[in-house]
Amino acid sequence: MKKIGILTFHNACNYGAFLQTKALSEFINEQCEREVYIVDYKNKSIINDYSVRNVFNFNQGLKTIILKLMRLPDILKRNSIFNMYQKDTFKLVKVNDISEYKISKVVVGSDQVWNLELTGGDLNYFLPFVEPECRISYAASVGHVGDNIDKKIFEEKLSLFDSISVREKELADMINSLNINKKAVICMDPVFLKSKLAWKEYIADTDININFPYILVFIMGVSKQADYIVRRALEVGKKNNCQVILIGDQERWYKYRQVKHFGVATPREFIKLIDSAKCVFTNSFHATAFSIILNSSFYTEMNISNNGRIESLLNLAGLESRKMYDGKLNSLYTTKINWDIVTKKLQPEIEKSKKFLQVNL
Repeated sequence: MKKIGILTFHNACNYGAFLQTKALSEFINEQCEREVYIVDYKNKSIINDYSVRNVFNFNQGLKTIILKLMRLPDILKRNSIFNMYQKDTFKLVKVNDISEYKISKVVVGSDQVWNLELTGGDLNYFLPFVEPECRISYAASVGHVGDNIDKKIFEEKLSLFDSISVREKELADMINSLNINKKAVICMDPVFLKSKLAWKEYIADTDININFPYILVFIMGVSKQADYIVRRALEVGKKNNCQVILIGDQERWYKYRQVKHFGVATPREFIKLIDSAKCVFTNSFHATAFSIILNSSFYTEMNISNNGRIESLLNLAGLESRKMYDGKLNSLYTTKINWDIVTKKLQPEIEKSKKFLQVNL
């Protein structure tokens, strides 16, 4: 059996990073019949975002430090949960051991692996440590294609790739305008490689201990838009006799006191909460993606940075009506989503994504 490596943000302590890595590695193993290893590479910028040391960064101001200290128990619990899940799920290989393990190809992606602002300009996500014929990208992302992108770097690095796939149309268009002899194709985020049934089987034994109807709010980051999302969810919850449950990558129990705080959810609980919710309000790409996969009603805040991947997904699925801007809805909460139509729109793209991996691995 051939061996394949995956380079991504596997050690980031967030749901999207873990679940997309899990989905991609399992698809390659089960459907492409390859032995899969996760390249155990640690990007300093990514690791620092989730490090406990970041709490005590005295350059960020006293107020920020105090707020982070209030969250310290949750940070420690979150890191412990994700470290356990990562250890139990992934087989790792060090960069220096790739040759010894006889890994034939390395896939970089998914996630924002080519967002140089996010990674601190880390060019290792262009796979310089393996031969050009071994370099493949799958649903790689930059977050948002803006004027700050150095096209010369992309032209130089991607001309050495064997095959290229990206997550957003705007990134594919940019790459295809460069002077390289490869065409970038658009592929779905890895979480779509697993079916609704497969994800439901993954959470079958997960108990979230909630026996009342609820609206789920999942927030990434801290912003005014987060306030708008919570406010809108509370309004919709009141009209529909639903409680509002909040989870977030930066839990703020001390701020949003009108909602029920779930606390730190495991990756399984994260999916279960989306699956069981009457409606999901979020600014997260992967919360949006799982809402679609599990056929859960949702609304996604679009007035955020790097929203290109969410924009692409909602447009592709024909779900433009599910966009929010500063918490303002484009459609009434009572409007039902026709999931059969959504499936018909997405399924050809999912099959194309699967074929890309099967052909190139």
